[in-house]
Amino acid sequence: MANTNATAISGAFNLAFAIWLAGPISGGHVNPIVTFLMAAQRKISLLLALAYIISQVVGSIIGSLIGRAILTGDSNVVKDDSIVGMTVVITSNLTVAFFVETAAAFYFSLVVLSVTDALRKQKPSWDGSRAAIAALFIGLATIPSTAICVRVICHTNISSGSLNPARSLGPAIANGNYNDLWIFIVAPFVGALVALLVYSFALDAFMTRDRIKEYFACRPIDDPSDDESSQRSLE
Repeated sequence: MANTNATAISGAFNLAFAIWLAGPISGGHVNPIVTFLMAAQRKISLLLALAYIISQVVGSIIGSLIGRAILTGDSNVVKDDSIVGMTVVITSNLTVAFFVETAAAFYFSLVVLSVTDALRKQKPSWDGSRAAIAALFIGLATIPSTAICVRVICHTNISSGSLNPARSLGPAIANGNYNDLWIFIVAPFVGALVALLVYSFALDAFMTRDRIKEYFACRPIDDPSDDESSQRSLE
């Protein structure tokens, strides 16, 4: 098994850099569950969300094929599918693996929702230090999230902490191994959905009865941050 601490830390900073790099252009979603969260909040259209997810999966497949070509000589890396969150570790229980992937995605999604909340800043923008801080927080959130799946529970590897359906689907297609893949596709979306509901109805101070109706009616939700009297300053 690869050094999971190094994997978590390097993955976190790579994600932060990817978000910072793509942020001004697309928002830097990188992960289908982030795209799902943004679409559920009506921040992007369903058509754009679909295009983003397709792009994420295609990018993952291409990257996995390149990585496989580079590492072909290292049989340990190529054969250890759990390293990239493709399959559950052989000693793990599928139910437990599903639960910890869901829990990790829940935590990660709460961080994403909080740093992208327009009510926490005067204007959504990728300019200046706020964008860097947001990217860093989202990236660093993968470290404890991965730890949930890898180290914390019983001090053993459970699922390797994918947290990203595209990240699992790409290597699975590249290696032709689809065992347990459903866990890494379904569980992150379940965790993201629960996080969305918790954040929207428990942590959002501006969630009113009318906004709840708009939410479930799939109508555009009025942004209280447009009202100067309700804006909250970060100064």
